[in-house]
Amino acid sequence: MPSWQDKIHQAAIASATEAVQRERARCLYICDRVVKRCEKDLAGKILHEQQRHNAEVKLQIMRALSQQIKQGIVLNIRPPEPISVLRQPVRDQAEMQKRIELLTGLLQELGWTPACTLADVAAEISRLKKLEDRYEEMQDRIEELEGK
Repeated sequence: MPSWQDKIHQAAIASATEAVQRERARCLYICDRVVKRCEKDLAGKILHEQQRHNAEVKLQIMRALSQQIKQGIVLNIRPPEPISVLRQPVRDQAEMQKRIELLTGLLQELGWTPACTLADVAAEISRLKKLEDRYEEMQDRIEELEGK
């Protein structure tokens, strides 16, 4: 049976997730409203042919920008953050969750499965460092042999 702390933690994650989803929905709604408002404003105006053409081109550009913004919101695109920022301690649960997701995503891209432990990753890093040292020794040895 989960402890109260676990239940509170799960409730906090659920609340944060819901808040993020609502904020995304709000942003998507605003993008749609801006485009519809401009379409409505354009439809109500009497313009010369050249002015109408220019306004239609601007409207198409705005639709394309709105689509790009909406796609970025849905795909959860974020600005890149340097590792130094990720290493700073935080008290914010959502920020910590984001950092953990970034790091676990990176590990999965490198081929690690969710069943792997941190000890497995540390052991692999240690093994790779030894291989790198061995590789450098062999490179030095090759240079010595080529020099003779």
